[in-house]
Amino acid sequence: MIPTQESTIEQSKSLFSDRIGFVFQGQSPSSDEAMERLCATLVQHQVASCLPELIIKCENNTYLFVYPETGGLDGPAFFAKAKAAENFGFCRVDCLGAVLKGL
Repeated sequence: MIPTQESTIEQSKSLFSDRIGFVFQGQSPSSDEAMERLCATLVQHQVASCLPELIIKCENNTYLFVYPETGGLDGPAFFAKAKAAENFGFCRVDCLGAVLKGL
């Protein structure tokens, strides 16, 4: 089970802006279990080498996925797959660092 906590993007900036991860904003609310299945699917499809160490639930169906400092997410492969999901209108996905740094 991946630890999940509730917070805001603003509160997460000082703690996670230098970490590897992504921000997922769904079209509708998602359960903690659905977010864990998403992470397991990323590992199964070799887009991530491990599960994130933390999932942060924010407002507006937004989730921050924070991976270990040593990595674990294949950025180019991940964002190529994420773009396909965005094109179908399922979600919006951004780079964790870019969102937390306000880029």
